[in-house]
Amino acid sequence: MAARSQSSSGVWGVALLSLLVVPMISCSPGASTPEADAIGADMVIWGGPITTMDEAQPEAEAVVITGDRIVAVTTRAEAEKRVGDGTQIIDLEGRRAVPGFRRIK
Repeated sequence: MAARSQSSSGVWGVALLSLLVVPMISCSPGASTPEADAIGADMVIWGGPITTMDEAQPEAEAVVITGDRIVAVTTRAEAEKRVGDGTQIIDLEGRRAVPGFRRIK
């Protein structure tokens, strides 16, 4: 099964809500958790600037999500290493992702 790409608005709520916790993890370039070191993240978000709300790293190129946790705030090159067959890829297509709330029905 190939990785699937998606840029629909239905996923934006999950992506933006997920980004709320970005400041809770270390946001130094390439920061990750042990879960992020395994190939096959559930979701990666890239393709546009990602605002982290962390003064030490105000923007990132990619976010890697496994389960219900953001496991890496990193470069696109590093995130590409974590894409597996079932990874959902959200391509921002140049748009900025920012932390925020969105009601998901």
